[in-house]
Amino acid sequence: MINLRHVETFCAIIEFGTFSAAAKALFTTQPAISLRIRELESELGVKLFETSNRRPTLTIKGEYFVNRAQDLLAMARSIKEDMEGEHDPAGRIRLGAVETVAVTWLADFIQLANEKFPKVILELDIALTADVWTKFHDGMVDMILVPGPIKESNVHCEPLGNVPLTWVASRKLPLPEGPLKKQQLAQYPMISLSGASIIYQLVERWFAESNYRVNWVNHCSSLNVVSSLTAAGLGVSLLPSQMLREATKDALVELAVEPKIPALKFFVVYRKIFSSPLFTEIAKVAQQASNFSLD
Repeated sequence: MINLRHVETFCAIIEFGTFSAAAKALFTTQPAISLRIRELESELGVKLFETSNRRPTLTIKGEYFVNRAQDLLAMARSIKEDMEGEHDPAGRIRLGAVETVAVTWLADFIQLANEKFPKVILELDIALTADVWTKFHDGMVDMILVPGPIKESNVHCEPLGNVPLTWVASRKLPLPEGPLKKQQLAQYPMISLSGASIIYQLVERWFAESNYRVNWVNHCSSLNVVSSLTAAGLGVSLLPSQMLREATKDALVELAVEPKIPALKFFVVYRKIFSSPLFTEIAKVAQQASNFSLD
């Protein structure tokens, strides 16, 4: 008889890449993970991994077992949900999100989720984009609300809408009239989040396409701080349009810049394995709560 916990462990290694990462995601130790895989291989009568390399590599039989294992876990979750019937779902979902979501519609999302699933606890972790992804890959969060593009193939990914980006500067900063070109904008001090943010990476690529270097002067961990520093006349910045705060928007002027940087597309992301139907329902609540444009 195949032990479902052993199958779950196998899928965790596929998901996270190593025995140690799987151990962290499953809140156990690496020796325990190794033992479960040995027992699973004994149950199946085949070798699933070649472990001579630094990272475990699937054998031919292991590759064949991947889809079967994922289907088996999905069926087990489905049976559990059916048996629970009309009982209210209960449990904990660790949710990672970026600041743009946190300061716009996250509160509405939490309220809607609490109303629909009163026994489900949402644990929040707000961080920069790259840090949110790192926590997701390390198994520290279960579901994330992040900007795309989403390149992962082993996740469910549902759209949350688009967020336009706006170049802004202080009214104190002397700027030429009319639309600004990249060459002109590159001459001004640039304020942004740190390199772990998607906006920083977008700005770097946007200027690099024309072989211009960014004149970075400040890196922050908060978009609100970026907005305040920009309003003080310390440089220009690229901000999500919905992040222009009441406290600073009168001190800021929106810049017409060519070419435009495309809007950020946001998504709710969760794993194809280790996620119950509850995750799908929570993702639908996130879509309902989002006030990002669907255009």
